[in-house]
Amino acid sequence: MEIEGEDCEVLEQPDFKDHTVIGTRELILVDEKGSKIQATINKHLFDNYKNLVKEGATRIISNFLVKKTGGQHRATSHDYKIVFIYKTNVKECDNVQLPLYGFDFVPFDKMLKKEVNDVFLVDVIGECTAMSDKIDTSTNGTPNYKVMFELEDLKKYTISGTVWGKYAEQMTEYKKKGIQGRPIIILQFVKIKRWRDQVSLCNSLFATKIFINEDISEVNDYKESITDGDDSRSMGITHLSSQNSHSIEDEFMKLADGKQLDEIPDTNKECFCATVATIVGFEKDTNWYYNSCKSCNKKVDYEGGGRYWCIKCDSHVKSAPPRYKVTVSVEDDNGSASFVMFDREVFQAIQISAMDLKDKLLRVYNY
Repeated sequence: MEIEGEDCEVLEQPDFKDHTVIGTRELILVDEKGSKIQATINKHLFDNYKNLVKEGATRIISNFLVKKTGGQHRATSHDYKIVFIYKTNVKECDNVQLPLYGFDFVPFDKMLKKEVNDVFLVDVIGECTAMSDKIDTSTNGTPNYKVMFELEDLKKYTISGTVWGKYAEQMTEYKKKGIQGRPIIILQFVKIKRWRDQVSLCNSLFATKIFINEDISEVNDYKESITDGDDSRSMGITHLSSQNSHSIEDEFMKLADGKQLDEIPDTNKECFCATVATIVGFEKDTNWYYNSCKSCNKKVDYEGGGRYWCIKCDSHVKSAPPRYKVTVSVEDDNGSASFVMFDREVFQAIQISAMDLKDKLLRVYNY
């Protein structure tokens, strides 16, 4: 059997018994159609192929084993993988142009709606809207760090994530440069994490690659797809504080004080409150969304001519995506109240972005 492919990534896996020694080299091969398959080189064959196997090189590979693959967090969806043996032949073939990275981007809305199989590692691309500082998570003298972030795609869906170790260092080094504007980030081979109803991203231990504003066609094409003249892209990313970056579950179940509706007006200090109440109506005299600044998410004022003004950022923006702001009337056994639900909470409940809902209403009802 013979295949022609390009090494889009070469990974080094530690030995199972001794993590200080490299046990295998794992290759991700991509062909002219963009299909990917994993290949394994065991350590006793490293010297045979050390000058022939490298990222970005096109090779013709023949005489190898094919084995069934499985397990969690696989880098490809292929049912089989290639295993190098002593007789495996690798020939140079640099005159053939194949996809350099083999990206296969997964839409944010499909991940958020749990329509993507989390057995496989995924590729994502988006605009970084928020990022934390490097957070020290070292324990027992072993250094470790993490960085939390949020990405927004072209349809205004937002997904959060956390990267650890060397990937956190890479994010931090970019942030230190102080480059103005919100970078386009590609995360390749990342894990989809699910906890209750929450979906987020996390790096894999060895496979993940991060491209931050790289001068590659995928990033440049993405920038071209962003609304032309969108001044908010010149603004910096929002600082994501480690102290207030809790999941909805954390905020509601762990950090909140349980209160009935009639107790809330007597609260004289800022706190998280949790109450069990029934939504009995919606405020109809106010709009259910507001036009927002893409940089700070605050409301913007329309100036005419397709231009908006953000007071907080003190700048003009030409693109102001809608974000939810829904006022609801609620009741429990002891009273009634009006609550305001903002973008994250409304999306969590109905699983459609404000922009998509507005577009749907325009098509159906000429809203």
